Amino acid sequence: MFTRNMHSKEIRGSLYFGKGLRPDFNTVRNLFSEKNEVDECHLTASNKISFVLPGLFLELTGIRPGNMAIVPRPLRMPDKFSEFRFSDVETLSLSMPFEAKQSRLWSSINLTFAKLLSDFTHLPGVEAVQWHPARSLCLPDIFQRSIESWERGKDFLGQELISAAPMADGGIQTEGLWLFAGQEVRIEPELVEPKRGNSELALHLAQYFAHNGPLTKPMRFKSPLSGYLRAEPSSNGRFIRVYAEATKRSFGLKAVQPQSNDHFIESRAFSRLARWIPPTLL
Repeated sequence: MFTRNMHSKEIRGSLYFGKGLRPDFNTVRNLFSEKNEVDECHLTASNKISFVLPGLFLELTGIRPGNMAIVPRPLRMPDKFSEFRFSDVETLSLSMPFEAKQSRLWSSINLTFAKLLSDFTHLPGVEAVQWHPARSLCLPDIFQRSIESWERGKDFLGQELISAAPMADGGIQTEGLWLFAGQEVRIEPELVEPKRGNSELALHLAQYFAHNGPLTKPMRFKSPLSGYLRAEPSSNGRFIRVYAEATKRSFGLKAVQPQSNDHFIESRAFSRLARWIPPTLL
């Protein structure tokens, strides 16, 4: 299972500017002065901007006239970036230290960081945004709307903040959920089938746990694809492992009666993931 991001010591987001359009120190300082959000803002000897908010320390690298920030390539790029050339852009990167305890809450600190990065997307020349926890690239306006949706407590728009990708063993795993719930959803290989919404299932579950916090005990739920699934926290608590339930039941029942101490979700048959009903604890 992929765990690198979950051990990261910082939260990071990067901006891709057109050639020669990266901001300088004065542009950044003026941006924050307008919003009155920063307590301190100064340029370090290494040409980084350090600024302090209440209870929060951040660094901005890549400002002019120094070198641009060194940014790892995103793993997920929408089709609209098919002609995007990394050689034609310059990068700026915003980061802050990460503490594991923050991942257990939908932290206002994390939201503040994301909103600051969103503020930078309004600068002239921004062509793309990379949200490193999800290792995804998106357009500035889509990133802005995703942060606004997060702030309003609604579902995320796509894979800008939480993404899902195949693993080497054939499973599907999210990236970025750790920032909200301290865990990642992992769809085990036995559930992954061609031409089925495997990534969509992982992302729907991620939305649920992003809003409701980490999974601490087993959960059973009706799959939006077919049958019943079971979710359990991994032994180290870092993953939500999703399996097929051992006993198969027909899909499409209007209601399922509880048996012994188990509780099931009442549901009508549906074919669209958008009509998925959240799971319940056993």
